[in-house]
Amino acid sequence: RRVHGVKMKDETFDAKETLRGLEENFATMAPKVAANQQTANKPAKKVKQLKVLDAKTAQNISIMVGSMKMPYERLKTLIMSVDTDAMPDGLVQQLINNLPEPEQLSQLAEVKGSYADMVEAEQFGVVMAGIKRIGPRLNCISFKLRFSEVIDDIKPNIVAATEACNEVRNSSKFAKICELVLCVGNYMNAGSRNAQSLGFDINFLTKLDGTKTSDNRSTLLHFLAQLVEDNHSGLLGFVDELPHIERAARVNGDSITGDLKAMEKSVKQVETDVSLAVKAAVQGDAFARVMGDFAKRARDQYELLCGMSTNMSKSFASLLEYFCIDAKTPMEELFGDLAAFKSAFHNAVKDNKQRREVVEKARRAEEAKQRAMREKEERARQRASATSAVTDETGVVDNLLSALQSGSAFHKTREPRKRTPRSGGAGRGALQRTRSRVGIIPGGMGDVVRNLDGEF
Repeated sequence: RRVHGVKMKDETFDAKETLRGLEENFATMAPKVAANQQTANKPAKKVKQLKVLDAKTAQNISIMVGSMKMPYERLKTLIMSVDTDAMPDGLVQQLINNLPEPEQLSQLAEVKGSYADMVEAEQFGVVMAGIKRIGPRLNCISFKLRFSEVIDDIKPNIVAATEACNEVRNSSKFAKICELVLCVGNYMNAGSRNAQSLGFDINFLTKLDGTKTSDNRSTLLHFLAQLVEDNHSGLLGFVDELPHIERAARVNGDSITGDLKAMEKSVKQVETDVSLAVKAAVQGDAFARVMGDFAKRARDQYELLCGMSTNMSKSFASLLEYFCIDAKTPMEELFGDLAAFKSAFHNAVKDNKQRREVVEKARRAEEAKQRAMREKEERARQRASATSAVTDETGVVDNLLSALQSGSAFHKTREPRKRTPRSGGAGRGALQRTRSRVGIIPGGMGDVVRNLDGEF
């Protein structure tokens, strides 16, 4: 069969729901537009261009501003009020190093009407351009923040050098040490062209440890230290009379002069900026008031340091003349030599003490060794004597036992009886009486021997 369209009636199936369903499910879909194509179709964002600053300056300012994390107007207020508590010197130095040139600041002030169209770095420059003479002002603030440090760098050096000059000049013990060195030197140079010298170069003191003894075990400095300790012990304290020469050895007179000149320049700059700020005072600007008080204090300190420096120079010149030293000798050279001698002499005294301790220790060890040997010999003699005594006693007992066994201990050696000449009948009668008494001992001679054996 065929389906004939002529017989179909559209009204029968023309339902809105049916048609909408067909459209949603079977309609041809429009192609999707890529995301980057949609972005490209949007109007491009306007890129801000540099108007005055160069790219490098703008980049440095952007980095600085990002590290500060402070609104521009807030920073401007701190500078105008000279609030050094909220502005450390590090921040001020960053501003000084990265601030646009005065000509650039003037150009930025002229185009401040287009502030919204400027890049971040130029917006910062526009705000800073609102502060008159901002460059010199920042330098003055930095000097104020560093003022105590400047004083601490200059004043202690001047004091140390001045005190060192007075100590060396007035030390009687050091003068005696120099006399002793001259005496030793003249004795050693006897017969040479340097004999009977009236003085010596002060730097010779640093060369005493270069002269060795004949056995190369010590030096002339060690000999001098021992000589002082043995015969002039009071002079050992000369090192205590020179406490400032180590610090003075690090002082450079030219450096102090340069520091004072730089300080004077900064003080004058502050005074100039204060006078200009007074003439062009604006509301909210405290620079003239705050820095005016500081300028007076800075001027007083500068004048004080100048006076101290002058006194130091005079003391040092007098010291050079006193020791007949070349007037061109630098301060650090003279005090460096004296500090080196002081340290070397102190070490020589310590070395001599250690050597004495070593010798004394060796002497005590030798004495202990000799004493031990004597005690050992004594014990050997005592043992020999004891052995001899025991041997003698053993011999006596052995002899006694031998005598008892042989019976010789019971035989009394009788002296030979003296024979008397017979005289007639009297002799005959005596003989008869003797014979008549032979049997008076009962038991006979055998009992006597047995009794003796029992006793032994």
